[in-house]
Amino acid sequence: MRSTFGHYYTPSADDLDSFLAAGLIVLDTNVLLDLFRSPEKTTDELLKVLKAGKSQLWMPCQVGLEYHENIDRVDKRNPSTS
Repeated sequence: MRSTFGHYYTPSADDLDSFLAAGLIVLDTNVLLDLFRSPEKTTDELLKVLKAGKSQLWMPCQVGLEYHENIDRVDKRNPSTS
């Protein structure tokens, strides 16, 4: 059952360690746009996390397209209006 419905079970510590060491981090358009929307402290923390996992980052082409189509509409550094 566990092998078929594994997503219903809490991963073991070894599974989490394995994922964190080798998993793929897929960026989403909102993650990139939120770098500009969020308070500076939040942005700095997120960038630190992304830099730590930079060898595992992947950005789909669609995300790059959506980012460029929407970046001019982002109310930078004013999270209450985004």
